[in-house]
Amino acid sequence: MIKFFRKIRQKLLSENKFSKYLIYAIGEIILVVIGILIALQVNNWNENRKNNKVEENYLISLKDEFEFNKQNLTTTVTLNNRNANFGLQILKHTGPFEPKINNKTFDSLLVNTIGYEVEFRPRNEIINELISSGRIALINNSILRTELSSWAEALQRIRTQESEVSKYRFQLLDLTMKEINLRDAITNATGGIFGITESKFEKKNNQLLTSQEFESILTSFIGSSKFADQRFDVIDKKIDSILILIKKEIKK
Repeated sequence: MIKFFRKIRQKLLSENKFSKYLIYAIGEIILVVIGILIALQVNNWNENRKNNKVEENYLISLKDEFEFNKQNLTTTVTLNNRNANFGLQILKHTGPFEPKINNKTFDSLLVNTIGYEVEFRPRNEIINELISSGRIALINNSILRTELSSWAEALQRIRTQESEVSKYRFQLLDLTMKEINLRDAITNATGGIFGITESKFEKKNNQLLTSQEFESILTSFIGSSKFADQRFDVIDKKIDSILILIKKEIKK
């Protein structure tokens, strides 16, 4: 093709047809420019096609990740509410008088209140990779991009409240370790798990109900747990929003 155009130029020049040669040269330049533009367009199309495929793979992985997080959060919320509700049952019986619930009932309520740590542990591998690598820009939906970019900030608010819950839980643990017969508490609450049997000491754990310090720390623990529940609700809605947006993008 190049040889063909060269022969035409040489013929026009040899015949001294400069005006025709000029028109031909301009036409040839235009053809070259058009060719370049077409090549760029094809290259852009191929690049966009590759990016769309990468985006689709990320969206599928993100869907799996956030569906796991949704399930994990449900378990965390259930445990948090469980702890707080057992604590509320104890709080009904605190005061400067002889406890109205027996030792075994108190031990069971106490162990179920502070025996389990509450922490939301989401999977963040895919979203962290997207953000750290800068590939978050491959997500075409700007709303979804914003939701994903603010995920770490939302988690930090959860962590702050979880830390508050944990602080009061450990205060309760420290106080009860000093003031109760832990062996009896575990035996009464679990029915002798791990072969632990009743203690020979006669200390009654339910006397802790008469401690104002215990009541105050327990109240703080319940309150912080309820605030955590509100934080969990916010992030639950965020997960739902992200999943809806992801599923819409996958269907396109």
